[in-house]
This record gives sequence, structure tokens and C-alpha cells, in this order.
Amino acid sequence: MLSSPLLKLPLLLSATTVVHNGTMAPTPRPKKDAVARFTRRDTIAGIVHWVPYINMTLIWAFTLCEVALIVASHQPSSPLAASVISILTFGSPSAAKKVNISPLFIVGAFLGTFGGALRIVCFRHLGRHFTYDLSIVDGHKLISDGPYAYVRHPSYTGWISLTVGMIIMLSAPGSWFVETGVLNTTAGLTIAVLYTSFNLYIISALFPRMVREDEVLKKEFGDQWVQWTKRTPYKIFPGIH
Repeated sequence: MLSSPLLKLPLLLSATTVVHNGTMAPTPRPKKDAVARFTRRDTIAGIVHWVPYINMTLIWAFTLCEVALIVASHQPSSPLAASVISILTFGSPSAAKKVNISPLFIVGAFLGTFGGALRIVCFRHLGRHFTYDLSIVDGHKLISDGPYAYVRHPSYTGWISLTVGMIIMLSAPGSWFVETGVLNTTAGLTIAVLYTSFNLYIISALFPRMVREDEVLKKEFGDQWVQWTKRTPYKIFPGIH
């Protein structure tokens, strides 16, 4: 464990805030005719708009529980703090003292912050073209600068990074979820398995989604798209994929 748990508060809150801003849709849903230009819908089309809300509800719940426990553990004489500790610890109340910063937490916070920040940059570069639905909007332009000069699907790079980062950050040694016994409960273990499985499914669905996007963009932009792929051959990880 590293340093004082109070130092964990700004790291927790700032990482979660950046992830929130990089997760929630920055634009309204596109019109039906824009979506119809993708003749084949992908496997997550029916749930894609629920994914940000599902993820951020759980992430904020875990973050705020940890924040509340850290604050309460530094007010031992307060009856309210004692009640908070009692509610948020599953076992001995002394487990609250185990919540702290660990090296793995720092890794998770970094990955989450990097992924969220990368997606925010993508939002700004794509502007109204960024939608959770696969779509070609009126006046659509092929964006190939900024992060799109390094990989063709950087928002998915960011999504993978922030998802993995949040799982690590919120379940690392020193976390509320691990140290207070929540993970050892049936409900806690069920949430962990469902959340992890759900997000692994979403990540796996991104790869065929990229193929569909590339097919439509190639058809829409022709040689402009071909030249872009020559300059930017990798989809999500430079030098790897």
C-alpha cells in the first residue's frame, strides 16, 4: 500500500470523471436514414445506447462508496461516520483502514484516465460525426487527423483502455470492493462476474464492428479512404493491430 488513503480521493474522482466524459454520448442519436446506410447492423446495435448508462452507474456507485468510506474512516468520533462504515463494510469495521492506494490501483487509474481522455479527443475531432450508432450523416467527412492519423478507430482504443482500467482500479488491492469483503458476498461476486463478462462481450463486438465501419467508409469515400489506410494501416493499436 502507498501513502495516505486521503490522497486516493482526487485520483478516484478525477479518473471516474474523465471516464464518465469519455463514455457518455457527446451527440444526439442520428436520424434513421443515416443509420440505414449501414445495411448490416452489428451485434450490439440493440444495446449500444444502454452500455454507457450501465457502466457509469456501477462505476460511480463503486467510486462513491469508496470515497464515503475513506472520508468516514477519518472521522472516527462521528456517529454518522460510524454508520457509514458499518453499512459499507461486510465483516469487521476495521477493514475500512485497509482501503488505500496500491500500485495496481495506479495502473488502473492511469489506463482509465488515458482511455477516457483519448475518447474525449476523438469526440472533438469527429464532432457531429461521432455517434454510438453506426451511421453516415448528411455531409459526412472522412476525419484522418488528430488521433485518427495514428489508428483508424482510436475511440475503440480508448474504450478498451478505460474499460480495463476501471475494472482494475475498482477491484485492485486496497479498493473498497476487495478490502471490505464485498467481493466475498454472493451479490458482490455476481456483480463482478456479470460486469466483467458484459464488458468483455462489448469489447469482443468492437472487432467485427470495425470491419463493418471500414466496409461502409470505403464504399462512401473510395480512394480517399484507401489513401488513409495506406498512411494509417492500424485499426486500434499502432504497430500491432
